[in-house]
Amino acid sequence: MKRYSVLLFLIISLAPSGLVFAAEKNSYPAPRFPSYTKAPKSIDEVMPYARAIARQTTGLQGDGFGILKDGESVALVLTATAEDMVVPSSAPSKNAASK
Repeated sequence: MKRYSVLLFLIISLAPSGLVFAAEKNSYPAPRFPSYTKAPKSIDEVMPYARAIARQTTGLQGDGFGILKDGESVALVLTATAEDMVVPSSAPSKNAASK
């Protein structure tokens, strides 16, 4: 019986504090999606990033594409989930195929 009376006392004494915390309203701004993560709509929007990658001389597992000399070629292996916009742009150009 003493246990129930202590429990009842705690519930009654702590209930108003719970109402005070529940009544506080914070006005947070509406969630926004960052503009820098927008998906590109054309290959022209992708090319500056591709050129920057092509100029890098170091990579995650060794040398980057920037070590290629003029006239050398490279194979780009795309995954099955590659964007449809990027796949045609990675095909060999007519100038490279004629060499």
